[in-house]
Amino acid sequence: MGLPLNKTWESSVYIIANVIAIFSPNISTFIFARFIEGLSAASALCLWQVLSFTYFEDRAKHMINSGFIIIGSMPALAPMFGGFILSFSHWQALFVTLTILAIILIALTLSLPVPKTALQTKKPQHQLEQTHIVLSILRQYKHLVVDAQFMVLAFASATIYMSVYVYLSQVPFLLTKLHFATKSFSLFFIPISVAFILGGIFSKFLLKKGTSFKQMFMLPVAVTTIVFILVVIAELAGVTLSAWLLAIPFFIFTIGAGIGMPNLVSQALSLHPHLRGTAASAIGLVQNLFAFAFSSLGAYLTRFGYDGLIISYAIWVGLLLTFFGAYLAISQRKKPSLETCPAT
Repeated sequence: MGLPLNKTWESSVYIIANVIAIFSPNISTFIFARFIEGLSAASALCLWQVLSFTYFEDRAKHMINSGFIIIGSMPALAPMFGGFILSFSHWQALFVTLTILAIILIALTLSLPVPKTALQTKKPQHQLEQTHIVLSILRQYKHLVVDAQFMVLAFASATIYMSVYVYLSQVPFLLTKLHFATKSFSLFFIPISVAFILGGIFSKFLLKKGTSFKQMFMLPVAVTTIVFILVVIAELAGVTLSAWLLAIPFFIFTIGAGIGMPNLVSQALSLHPHLRGTAASAIGLVQNLFAFAFSSLGAYLTRFGYDGLIISYAIWVGLLLTFFGAYLAISQRKKPSLETCPAT
């Protein structure tokens, strides 16, 4: 982690992809450039989580919470920022701006000192010899997969992660039935971002109070369960379908997601201090697999109208309750030190 190349190659690839996009002669080249951008961005998402532990071990959970707050704000801020750029320039200016931001990030990353842990830490017994990169990665993944607690936390974070994709795969069809204009669909991103930010801020407040991880995990589970109960009651009471009925329950759910997501991820990463890079990529892989599978299910459930969205809420509740119960069972065999989020 101390080598500049290891910390900046994602941004370097991202810059190359932006340059390709700017000079794309056709749509195929442009799509390829966007694909490369996605790969480098996914790598960067893993890297910042690892760097949080590498440079800010004592405050890593707070750093990751702050990072997720920033990520949560992007769906609301990015379209406005992009629209501002397009108001006085052409579309290539978007990628020029992204390139400049990436260069700034590289400069900031290179300014980071070599972490003391990289100089002092001896090679752990389970660290794998780099005889073959593919075999090495597979063995590291195997080491993570056999850790039941890590997998439960990864699955729980993936359940929260995929909820947005499932929701957005269904809501546009419901809004169409309510005769909303297509251009108004994007407005639903703003309350989602606000809710996630509120959840993240509340999470940081709870961390400062020394709230245990078990309680931090329980909060999104409780919020999701309450939301589902309220949605079912509204359906049984015959409440007329409206944009408010679509937005408010998920707004509340997303506040819980803003609390749960960063703490689930940081707790999972803390279980494997010598495999955090692989652990972060494994969590990202699980999250995106969940998003792909369940958003497809969400698209299928659109045939049932609003009932399909209620079924989605039921799935989220069922999965989170299952993973929370599994965590409680597994944690009985773990040391109490893994249960506490340090107060600062």
